[in-house]
Amino acid sequence: MHFNLRILQLIFLVVLAIVCVEIYRNTDIDPFGLRFPNRIELLLLLISSIGLGIFSATLWNEVAYIVTGKRNSFKLAIVNTGLLLIGKYIPGKIWGVAARTVVNSKMDLATGETISISIVEFASSLLFSLFIGFSFFLGLKNEFSSILLLVFFIIGSTLFIFMLNINKWLVKGVSTFSSRIKALNVPEISVYQAFIILILLIVYWGVFGIGLTGIQSIVDVDNNLKTFLFILSAYIFSVTAGFLVIVAPGGIGVREATFTGLCAGVIEIDKLIEMAVYIRIWLTLFEIVIGALSIAIMGKLKN
Repeated sequence: MHFNLRILQLIFLVVLAIVCVEIYRNTDIDPFGLRFPNRIELLLLLISSIGLGIFSATLWNEVAYIVTGKRNSFKLAIVNTGLLLIGKYIPGKIWGVAARTVVNSKMDLATGETISISIVEFASSLLFSLFIGFSFFLGLKNEFSSILLLVFFIIGSTLFIFMLNINKWLVKGVSTFSSRIKALNVPEISVYQAFIILILLIVYWGVFGIGLTGIQSIVDVDNNLKTFLFILSAYIFSVTAGFLVIVAPGGIGVREATFTGLCAGVIEIDKLIEMAVYIRIWLTLFEIVIGALSIAIMGKLKN
């Protein structure tokens, strides 16, 4: 299975390289002519990166509390965040969770608890992407009024909370057919807890938006509020699309293609591709730093 995934991943990367060459040949984009950010843009990216690290770890800690009933150290939260970010580049994208189970077992977190935390994290991100990101994108794409967009947001938020709140009931139904799922002991998430997760995800993507404004400035894309929200909502959905394609390491290619496809017709294609490249470079550097930090912290955790 793992061998097959590596072969599929290699084929995917070869195809991606061919597509990139064709894009280069058929557009005016010069990959070696990308402008280096100025001081303000770099500051926006730096502030955003720090915030992303903090709120990624905070989200893990909150979900871990829901699953285990106890608060964990922020160091352990950073380690878990870094391991997941690194793991998604490996075929199958399950190795981040596997690494988490090894580290967390030394911190008195059972394997089932670690897997449950990861499931709730992923489910939360997926639901947020669908009910908030994509619905908001559709509203902006169709130029809905501000009032209607607010209604979309309220409905999406309500659906997000409702779906997290009924997860225990859904898992109970499935667990009657699978003892493995039953053993995970997926927690019951209260309306309040689901609301807290929603707020953390809103803040997380809001912090991401700080860096996004820097990218918009670099590429010279209109920075008005509607354009910003349109790009942000499209990217939220694109990240999830990239994660779901298991043969794409880190969602590379899939995320960018989804983002470009969603925004095509509203923003110039050349600028969209440049934005996708800049965001990929920025987030990859961020993930490397968080990954390196998590590895450094691991040695100081309880053995």
